[in-house]
Amino acid sequence: MDKKLDYRTAKSIKRHGSVADYPHMMKLWNNKKNKVNPKDIASGSHTRRFWICSRDHSWRTPPRDIKRGTGCNLCARPQTSRGELRIYSELKYIFGNIVDLHEKKRTGNREADIFIEKYKLAIEYDGDIRHGYEKGIKQDKKKNEIFQDLGLTLIRVRIDRLKKISEHEVKFKDGENHKLVIDRLIKKINSCVELDKNHEEGIKSYLNKNDFANEKFYDEMMYKYPNSPPKGQSFGDKAPKEVVEEWDKEKNKLTPYDYWPQSHDKAWWICKRKKHSYDTRIQHRFLGGGCRFCPTPGGTQGVIPSENSFGAVYPQLIPLFHKTRNKPVTAFNFVPGSSKQEHWWKCTDCREDYYTTPKQIFQAYKNTNGKRHGCPYCSGPGGATYVGKYNNLKTKYPKVAKDFDIKRNGIEPDKVLPGSVTLYYWKCQKCKEEYERKYSPNYMTSIRFQREYKIKKRILHPRCKYIKKK
Repeated sequence: MDKKLDYRTAKSIKRHGSVADYPHMMKLWNNKKNKVNPKDIASGSHTRRFWICSRDHSWRTPPRDIKRGTGCNLCARPQTSRGELRIYSELKYIFGNIVDLHEKKRTGNREADIFIEKYKLAIEYDGDIRHGYEKGIKQDKKKNEIFQDLGLTLIRVRIDRLKKISEHEVKFKDGENHKLVIDRLIKKINSCVELDKNHEEGIKSYLNKNDFANEKFYDEMMYKYPNSPPKGQSFGDKAPKEVVEEWDKEKNKLTPYDYWPQSHDKAWWICKRKKHSYDTRIQHRFLGGGCRFCPTPGGTQGVIPSENSFGAVYPQLIPLFHKTRNKPVTAFNFVPGSSKQEHWWKCTDCREDYYTTPKQIFQAYKNTNGKRHGCPYCSGPGGATYVGKYNNLKTKYPKVAKDFDIKRNGIEPDKVLPGSVTLYYWKCQKCKEEYERKYSPNYMTSIRFQREYKIKKRILHPRCKYIKKK
């Protein structure tokens, strides 16, 4: 010990040891910021000290927490999504150092995901479903009002399942390539903000590129702000062992357990046959793709192995594939995770034809344990989303459709879904009198209403003379 210590600290060091006695604490000890010798600090001390992790994250916490096993807060609970990091890295390539991440001081103590001070531009990435809940909508609307008062233009990049809450929004689908989303975002920025000539030329050159322009910086940000999937759901857990063994540990900063199986991020691989070093998307390797230099199935020719095709993986979904409208393509010519190619499908329940990707079908089949298969006419999320020949109000509930007031509503009952929540006008066909209130088709076609049709209709339309009253 370099200097004399207090009686309490010296006593606790004798009993429990100092920070220097624990190797896992010394690995995280920050020698630059801590001006104290770790031998003079008790391992169970309550005073906060500086620590640094292997990813260069610096934070303050008492030594007793580090002794118990707690680690870096950013590594344990990352608050930055990969889509947000991808947008930040690409915008920094175009605009330079004027782009900031997680800015609070210049945005009214409200954190902006990406902020460009020169143009007073804030960008929010809403890729989580929590933004669609009531609390999330209120918080986002408050942030919109605060940014408007400060004179900032806000652009929200939101998933297509969320409702529109601001003027400037860029929608994207789940699993869509980030390059296409960034291209739409850049066009939106160019239309909303007056840019300099240098930045306008940089945008034009960037839009002509087919791939990302700032991969190295994105890898560095991924290393600082990891967002690893839970155990058992990563690429390293679900992919075959032969594919995981080809992971290049020297060129890749992260491990295969830090990525999702369907990730669009590129990684480096080493071919086992001829030891080729190449980079390709992780989704390509997970779906059966191989080395792009070797003439193997899934390699340069793009031939899909029969074991990984849609028909082989999901034979129970082959009857949904439309044979006549998709000729000469069969269910064995594409993979289940294909999100670019759309095909025709025929629902076995409602007999409707619809056009969608194989990825949406097998995801709906997995999420519902085989109950739904992605048909927008009968098994969409939360019910039907499109009106067809067999799922409208007129064909399913003819009794209820007779009371539907076509003149006042301006629409026919065969173009309305039975589960619709919108309120409509109703008119009794027997007494030809209007209902006192508006009601939704979802309420009129409920199970309770159908069982007690006469009793319920007497409550809704008490003036009707043709219904017997008790």
